[in-house]
Amino acid sequence: MDLRPGDAPLFWLVDDDEHSAHFFARTLASVQGDIRIDFHPSSARALLRLGEAMRSNAGLPDMIIVDLKARSGVNEEFLERLRVALQGREVPVVVMARSLEHNVREPLIAAGADAVFDRSADLTTYRPAIVALLDFWRRGQPQTALPAQG
Repeated sequence: MDLRPGDAPLFWLVDDDEHSAHFFARTLASVQGDIRIDFHPSSARALLRLGEAMRSNAGLPDMIIVDLKARSGVNEEFLERLRVALQGREVPVVVMARSLEHNVREPLIAAGADAVFDRSADLTTYRPAIVALLDFWRRGQPQTALPAQG
């Protein structure tokens, strides 16, 4: 990724809970305000949009954040389908999970997540998870592509 002046990184947020998505967006903006977020309220919509982007050679997101809560196993199913749809393209995919315990984290990693972060409704624990998510993303970027921290 090579950001031109004035460009902002684009993250896709795949979240089936609108309140959660707004909480994520507000928290991210309070930590790093110059990141654009495309909200996808379902895995189906995200995969459809990804297919459109790949067919039209439109830009892919700089990172995909998955926070699906609909039912057990839905994150793993989506991750597997997402990795196939990305056709080997290197887009970091992270998951916001209810727990970071081994039995929750490892199936997500095995299904294709590059990292797993803690999802919390409490801002005092959620904000550090968002900071860690941004640090994870930054470590994978060339130094010339990094936005200034706000």
